[in-house]
Amino acid sequence: MGFTHANPVGQGRAVLDAYFSYLARHPATARRLARKLAVRFVSDDPSAALVERVAQAYLLSNTDIKATLRALVDDPEFYEAATPKVRTACEDVVATMRAVGVRIGRPTTAANEEGAHAILGLASGIGQKPWHWVTPDGFPDRSDAWASASRMLASFRVHYNLAGGFYPTRHIDFQLGADWLPKRRIRFDLLVDHLCRRLHGSGSTAALLGAACSYLDVSPGTVITSAHSVCGRKMPWLLALLLDSPAHMTR
Repeated sequence: MGFTHANPVGQGRAVLDAYFSYLARHPATARRLARKLAVRFVSDDPSAALVERVAQAYLLSNTDIKATLRALVDDPEFYEAATPKVRTACEDVVATMRAVGVRIGRPTTAANEEGAHAILGLASGIGQKPWHWVTPDGFPDRSDAWASASRMLASFRVHYNLAGGFYPTRHIDFQLGADWLPKRRIRFDLLVDHLCRRLHGSGSTAALLGAACSYLDVSPGTVITSAHSVCGRKMPWLLALLLDSPAHMTR
């Protein structure tokens, strides 16, 4: 790639250092890193112009990653990106655990039922065991790579287990049943809106409310208390339904 070195010492260490520095500042490296960042944060198919602008920021800043990222997030295409990307398996597990508010303690055994150990198993079951991609390019970051039917079904199973506190079972605390009620008595439609804000960061939609009413066999105006079945056996169904929606499955 146009690199030469006299290698006067002979052992090659200086050559490697010089070559790595040369590659780090090579335009091809800049374009590759710029595209990976654009795919990650903008879209699966970023424009060549955006990639070039970010690559130039990388080169002009002498490989400063902060300056490179600043150029990306300051770019109009970053703000105009409206199409959500499907979360990877690892992102899904972490986001779901955060959304349902689990608290994980220090494990005392190597059992898979331990909350801390289960994170790896849950991600692996969906299809992304960390550090196990065979080739050095890393796991794909495109939505279509994570949108298969089998992956979605695996994620749905994880969502249900975490929503109901069914798995994992050791050194992990779940928020269950009536703990999800914002007050002692609340209409079902308001409860769904409250849960959407907790899990998604935004309010409910007509489609989600309609699906929840149909799935749990209740009406929007049904008053929910701690004694209602929605706060019992049906709460995991409701939480899983909301976690299975595009609002949670995408970033």
